Amino acid sequence: MSQSGEPKVRIGQVFVSSVAFEHREDALQLSPKTDLGNLTINVSVQVGVQRDGNAGFVKVIVATDNEQNPLYRFAVEMSGIIEADEGAPLKSANDYLINSGAFMMYPFLREFVANLTTRGRFGPVWLRPMNFRAITEGIQRSMDEGATKQALNAEDHPEE
Repeated sequence: MSQSGEPKVRIGQVFVSSVAFEHREDALQLSPKTDLGNLTINVSVQVGVQRDGNAGFVKVIVATDNEQNPLYRFAVEMSGIIEADEGAPLKSANDYLINSGAFMMYPFLREFVANLTTRGRFGPVWLRPMNFRAITEGIQRSMDEGATKQALNAEDHPEE
């Protein structure tokens, strides 16, 4: 991090890497004013970093739960490329991606899904805001607990 506390990384590129969108089979038989209801949206995040830690990517995928037979079925995958500035501390891109990658990508994804679904028969879907900080902290806690359990198991069963 720089002296100001800001990571020395930049967003090199943000792009839609995959998209699928369709209406339910009976969409034309329904009124365009039909309420979309509460869509169940699944969100997943993938992060990858180059070995030197100076560049990486974050991919956020949102998709409807199609088993619930929603009026819209969609899956959108958005990717962002992150690059560390020259002179940035080693692993700065990695730290940034883990702590802020999904948070950084989500507004782009929300806008894209709303724009895509606006062109559908039943109007836009606005993805709800998410607390990625809490999710990240939960993942980090799980990882820390897993590391602690591995260390305890290693102490219980020393190599012979």
